[in-house]
Amino acid sequence: MALGLALCLLVPPAVMAQNLYAPVARVNDRIVTEFEVQQRQRFMQLLNAPGSDRENVIDELIKDRLRDDLAARYDLKLSDEAVQSGLSDFATAPTSAWKNSPPRWNNPACRSRLSAILSSPSSPGAT
Repeated sequence: MALGLALCLLVPPAVMAQNLYAPVARVNDRIVTEFEVQQRQRFMQLLNAPGSDRENVIDELIKDRLRDDLAARYDLKLSDEAVQSGLSDFATAPTSAWKNSPPRWNNPACRSRLSAILSSPSSPGAT
């Protein structure tokens, strides 16, 4: 056991950070992994959304876990229709709602494709 601890202390932090499944934060009995942080950062950057820095992303992932825990505690669930409605609202938002978005999201062809994907039979909540 002491040898294992000694080996952990000898491993440089940069090497430990390369473990994508290393815990970054613990929320109750669940963890947030480095992989989740990196994926959320990439997604936020793709959307050109504010708060894509590491600290804000970790805070938001922690808040997600807390919301999930509360929803589970009170048995709150979204219907398939509510999920589909939210996705459709996102895809058909007025151009003014996209004003700070990257040009590719304002592109009518991109928005049309997103709407088609959301209305396809294989998308969540589609009939």
